[in-house]
Amino acid sequence: MHLKFTSICSQMMDTTEDTMSSPDRKGVKRRRDADQRILDQFWVICDPNQHKRNKSLKLIVDILMRQHDTNGTNDVMYCLERVIRGMASARQFARHGFCVLLTQLLVIFEERIPLEMVFELSERHLQKIQDVSNHDSVIGWSLVMASLIKSGRLNAGTADEIWDKTFEVLYSLGMSKQYIELVVCDLFTQFMPLMDTKVLFDKIVWTRLKTDLKTDNRFKPFFIFVCLFISDRFPKYCDKKGEINFILKSETLHKLSLIIKESTAYQPLVHPMNRQIVKHFLNNKTDFSKFWSKCVDDMLFTPNQIEKGFLGFELIKIVLPLITSTDDVSTVLSPSFLRLFIQSLSAKTHPLHSAAQQLCEFFTQFTKNLDNSELQLEIVNNFTKQPGSLLFDIISKSKFFGNLCKTLNSKSIDEWTRKLKSIFLSTNKVDSNDLFRIRCIQQISDVCKSIVSVDDIEILWSNIKFLFIYSYFDVNDDNESNEIKKPAVPISESLRNILRNSFRSTFNHITHLGSKTTKEKLITEVQIMSSMLEFINDLFVNQNMTTCLTDSRFLDPFQRIAKEVSKLNKRLKKHSDRENEIRIFILLYSMVAIQLFEEYEEIDDILKDVSECMRRAVDGESEGAADDAPLWADVLIDLILSLLTKNSKLTKNMLLSSFKHICGHITNAGVQYLVDAINPSNDNKLFGGIEDSDVDDEEMDAEEESDKSESESESEDEEPTGEVDENFRNDVINALGAAAENDDDEESVYLSDSEMFQFDDTLAAVFKSKYSDKKEANEKQNSILMFRIRCLELLQIYLNSKSVNMDQILQLIQPIVSVAKSPFQPSKQNQLGSKAIQLMVQITKIKDKTDDSLEVKDLKEVLEFLVTILNKSNHLELQKALNSLFIWTEIGFKLWDIFVEYSFIDEIRAFKKSLAIQVLLTLCRTQTSKNKAIDLSDNQLTEVRQKCLTVVCSELSNEKLKSQYVSELLQLYDLCDKLLKDRNVEQKISRTDEQELTTKLKSLSKQKRRNLNCKQIVKKLVSS
Repeated sequence: MHLKFTSICSQMMDTTEDTMSSPDRKGVKRRRDADQRILDQFWVICDPNQHKRNKSLKLIVDILMRQHDTNGTNDVMYCLERVIRGMASARQFARHGFCVLLTQLLVIFEERIPLEMVFELSERHLQKIQDVSNHDSVIGWSLVMASLIKSGRLNAGTADEIWDKTFEVLYSLGMSKQYIELVVCDLFTQFMPLMDTKVLFDKIVWTRLKTDLKTDNRFKPFFIFVCLFISDRFPKYCDKKGEINFILKSETLHKLSLIIKESTAYQPLVHPMNRQIVKHFLNNKTDFSKFWSKCVDDMLFTPNQIEKGFLGFELIKIVLPLITSTDDVSTVLSPSFLRLFIQSLSAKTHPLHSAAQQLCEFFTQFTKNLDNSELQLEIVNNFTKQPGSLLFDIISKSKFFGNLCKTLNSKSIDEWTRKLKSIFLSTNKVDSNDLFRIRCIQQISDVCKSIVSVDDIEILWSNIKFLFIYSYFDVNDDNESNEIKKPAVPISESLRNILRNSFRSTFNHITHLGSKTTKEKLITEVQIMSSMLEFINDLFVNQNMTTCLTDSRFLDPFQRIAKEVSKLNKRLKKHSDRENEIRIFILLYSMVAIQLFEEYEEIDDILKDVSECMRRAVDGESEGAADDAPLWADVLIDLILSLLTKNSKLTKNMLLSSFKHICGHITNAGVQYLVDAINPSNDNKLFGGIEDSDVDDEEMDAEEESDKSESESESEDEEPTGEVDENFRNDVINALGAAAENDDDEESVYLSDSEMFQFDDTLAAVFKSKYSDKKEANEKQNSILMFRIRCLELLQIYLNSKSVNMDQILQLIQPIVSVAKSPFQPSKQNQLGSKAIQLMVQITKIKDKTDDSLEVKDLKEVLEFLVTILNKSNHLELQKALNSLFIWTEIGFKLWDIFVEYSFIDEIRAFKKSLAIQVLLTLCRTQTSKNKAIDLSDNQLTEVRQKCLTVVCSELSNEKLKSQYVSELLQLYDLCDKLLKDRNVEQKISRTDEQELTTKLKSLSKQKRRNLNCKQIVKKLVSS
């Protein structure tokens, strides 16, 4: 039917085209005599669907290749004429299909199709090239030339007449048809390399070019492109033909600038002439700067000229990959370009904003792939020159310059950071915000963090030392170092804070550089920390530096730490059997030493506990310690939790890193510390009695919270009856003064202007104090939130370790689920809830952690807790995580009997029954897995199978038939039955059960209100 339809469509299509009356002298057949299968496919090759077109083209070629007689030759000729005639057709995708088919015909049937025939048919159906004026015919000629060039038929054995005709067609199209010019330029670049003899060039190409060089045609974009392309690709053909480079002469630059400007008519594409012009002027280096200034800078980078500005941006993309000199980079990235680039980038409404963003991506990618560090630096430096600046991202309202600097290679980073440090120290004029020097420091930190190779660690070290020195020390005038000297302008406290933040960020990066395994990471961190302590210790004895910290009491504990670390390093060199513990405490000591510069009081107290833990870990547990005393690792967890309340990101990262290395020593007591830390009821102990009012009690479910919010909204318009803040009220009354005392008097109180201003200031101070207290409370709430998130990160690390056991995992499930549940009421704590859900999913992926000592009652308690939470939860992600915990294999096998009980007891709610059956189904499916932990016995499977049968019989007698429940039971029955059959266990339904079931099913089938398929039930149960 389809073939008949396409045949009819094909006939309808061809009635609109010229028909052939009789076989001509070339032997082309009448269309009605061609193979009908081929005729049918000519409709399909015009289809918009590429897959259909390709399939149809392949079918036509296959049919033609299978024909070996004269008829086959005639079919080839018919197809050739048909496709050439169809090149002018604008119907659907006809040109796509015909062009591909013509290429295939020229390649496969080389002996049957002479190229002379192609040109003859083209002139017949598309007009002669000299006379062609029809738009469709012009496109048809270009497609014929594309097929001819792509086919590879133009080679050394091709006749001169064919070469001449091909060049004539391409040249005529390019010179006269602007709308097809860019396509012809592309074809020309493919055609010229095929003409590899000077004789052909002189005879065919030069004769035409020589004529037009004497006319105004030489200023046409296509002619310039042809001349420059030939001069560039075939210089040996252009000997003694200097006229071909006429456009490169300095006296023609003005005319050339106008030609380049007029090429904006081809936008959004760029005429290939521009690329050839740029390449030629770059080769002639003495004239490049003059050309760029005259033809690009002055002509294109002008305000309010959108088309010209777009072309200028595109020319930069063309010229930069061709540049090899730093001087040329400065020429290209001129002030005129920077001015337009900044304007376009800073305003989203600017017409060139999108083009500027694309140029940003080009610069970033190009600089990243550039091996020449000198060119990299020159590109970056040019964006800091006027009208650019080191504050380029601020004035352009973008992140471009920062991202560009991050692409520098190590050598460029070294040079760039040296320059930034020099600028930082030598700047003698700063504004009130000191933005310039702040940006220098931020740039140093950002580019250092882009270093990823350990081989470049020295560059990192030099910058880290620089940041640390100016964060915590003042440099005297006597210092003779070029990189470390007294700044021209004293460092303010706000600038020191920027320096310290940059130091922490960069130092954290170096500690994570190059390490892969946990052990390698620990060794790397210890080496870096030890080197850092030695460097800091040297600073204290340097006479040219003094600490800028007001509290100098930290010096004594720092020196004690340095001595302890030195002792531990010496012990480490002796290959102690406690190398891991020694490295852990070197890391902790170093972290405490750096933290001393921030908070002396609290750190000094913690130092004593760290020292005691170190002695017990490295030398063995103290002999005098009580039997119930916590182990050193558990005490260390308590210390880590207390330090996690600090806001320092560096401290947090170092603590997390230290925690990874002590996971193998943690006991259940240490895990309990982590559990207590994420428990909302313990916030008062950690944060000075500030209640976590943003996190609701874990017992309050979603319905209660909803009721609470509804009651609050209903009472908004009612007169408030709650307690009044008497202190705040008294403060307001005192601020109002006489106005408050005379509130009920009819006589008004008149105030002078000065009294009124004083009155406003006093009242403003009262409200400011009120809101500052609220702000302080919010900050403490945020501290609580961040502390819990960090604690969850500790738990994530611990669950990833090999040390965790099943007992500890069960210990963690309820607290983690409680944290995941509570935050979904206040939306601002979603981050905390998401983190907890991640941990729940992570638990379900833990394998091979079975523990025979686990009590079933404990597992049942966990199960009931999870069911309770799931029953109340309406959050989709939390529900998915809870379901994952239900079917977690390690718990599931232990709770098999409990799940069986939940599945078949009438007293259990349908929701819990459904959950339990799903768990049983999942656990049964794991029996075919290679990674199963425990096998289900035949008796267990038989028991469940029999219970399924019994309960189904019972349910079928129930007036309130639960169809979903019965369907789930049938699934479980099938799965158990299949497992038993695979094990070759004989299990058949008894005759009594079969008769009872059959009777009930017959009775049930007569009741149309039942929505169960009784035949399926009979098939599932009776057939086995």
